[in-house]
Amino acid sequence: MTQPQVPKLELGGTVPTFPRLAWLAGALEASLDIAFDGDTSAVEFIAPAA
Repeated sequence: MTQPQVPKLELGGTVPTFPRLAWLAGALEASLDIAFDGDTSAVEFIAPAA
């Protein structure tokens, strides 16, 4: 991922793939939680405990 792509992702200008989300979680050293409930979905990055 290049630096110009980050703001586009943050502002909702693109829809990331599952592999990209997993890559981001690894880069952030975070866990990735994805939940689907009917027509609703949620993605959460969870920071490791200090």
